[in-house]
Amino acid sequence: AFAAGMHGATFGGNPISAAAAMAVLDTIQADGLLANANARGEQFRLRLADVPGVSQARGAGLLVGIVLADRIAKEVEVAARAPGVLVNAPAPDVIRLAPPPILSADEVEHGIAVLTESIEALS
Repeated sequence: AFAAGMHGATFGGNPISAAAAMAVLDTIQADGLLANANARGEQFRLRLADVPGVSQARGAGLLVGIVLADRIAKEVEVAARAPGVLVNAPAPDVIRLAPPPILSADEVEHGIAVLTESIEALS
């Protein structure tokens, strides 16, 4: 049905999608979102490492893994949801955080407070 040169690419670029991609990259750079993601991730990791019941806080940028001393990750996930902190439990002893790069320092502190309270209540 196709001859050579009739079909270039199913997902090939076009001017509208290219302009949208450039606008996203411009916003990331102009708003300092990469630097913010790195700073907020470091804030999470440093503060959570000292929470009783946390064995380790690791990750890169705002992708943060919290290794728990006990296998209570699913319960922490559920407990954190009610006060508005969404996390997931990819393993019985690991909580994963993946917030947006626009997260503020105050929102990180709220997340830390909720997670600390949830972990301490369940440990």
